[in-house]
Amino acid sequence: MKKPQKRPQKSVHGSTGCKALIVIDQAPIRKNALSEFKRAQKTLLKNRQELSHYLNVVRPSYWNWITGIAGEKMEKVARLQSELQNKAILLGRIEQLVYEEFVSPQKAYEFANQEYEEAKHQAGQGNMNGGEPNSESDQDPEDPFEEEVVFEELFERMASFMEGSRPKRKRDRKEFEFIECQKNQKEQKIKNLYRQMARTLHPDTGLESNESARELWSDVVAAYKANDLETLEMLSVSVQLISDPQAKAVGIFDLNRLSEFLIAQGQKIKQEIKLLARKDPAWKFETKDRNELARRIIADISMAERELKEKLDKIERLIKIYQKKAEKRKKQSGRFRA
Repeated sequence: MKKPQKRPQKSVHGSTGCKALIVIDQAPIRKNALSEFKRAQKTLLKNRQELSHYLNVVRPSYWNWITGIAGEKMEKVARLQSELQNKAILLGRIEQLVYEEFVSPQKAYEFANQEYEEAKHQAGQGNMNGGEPNSESDQDPEDPFEEEVVFEELFERMASFMEGSRPKRKRDRKEFEFIECQKNQKEQKIKNLYRQMARTLHPDTGLESNESARELWSDVVAAYKANDLETLEMLSVSVQLISDPQAKAVGIFDLNRLSEFLIAQGQKIKQEIKLLARKDPAWKFETKDRNELARRIIADISMAERELKEKLDKIERLIKIYQKKAEKRKKQSGRFRA
């Protein structure tokens, strides 16, 4: 029986056995990355404009309008809320003295009412004097500790625990110097990035008419104040794209990272907008029927006023019971003295 012949294996690199260099045209990839960046930038700018218009235009207009139609009622409701809170505190103090400290209702009312009046008087004096200064906050702060000594002690304790022996002082010093070196390098890099971007984005350079440049400059200032190196690195790519709109000198990886960063920022603002749309009554004030909205607002404020009055009347009736007992006790004690 004949043995099957083995088929000759083809060379992976071709018949010659030479390795070939594959060249990929990066122009389409760069074009797609640049398009993605522009879409993310446009979406972020749109979301920021929507949020800024609401916070700076719609909400102030809404509160000015609502103050004009229901300002007196709102002030009345606020006074009722404050009075209800104070009377609830007074009643709670009376009941605490009666049921927890076993004080007679007459003495409990007198004692709690005295505390209540003193608190009102002190609050009035504080408003007249503008508040008393806090003696604790005016004290001089404690002397700053030496960070070098603290780090050395910390490294010594950690090394002693792990190795069971006292570490060498030279190694602790090196570790401390390495941390300080990293900190200084980060601060210097932040300063360099900020100065580099300020040469392009600062208002004195004449980019006031470019809206994206204005937004970018405000982001740069905020990141510099927050000492945020990662954000500044992302923003530096955006600044580079102002002078290089075709991204010829910008890496594709940096473009993709910047697009992801802008998309995350836009989603964050979008979530904030959704939260405002769900909870803030001033949302879409410009598109609502003003007459219907005014009727609903006045009705809601009137209902809140009635509910507050009912609760306040109930608390005042309970306080009145203790007050009558205290007055009755005073009359009886006066008769016995006579």
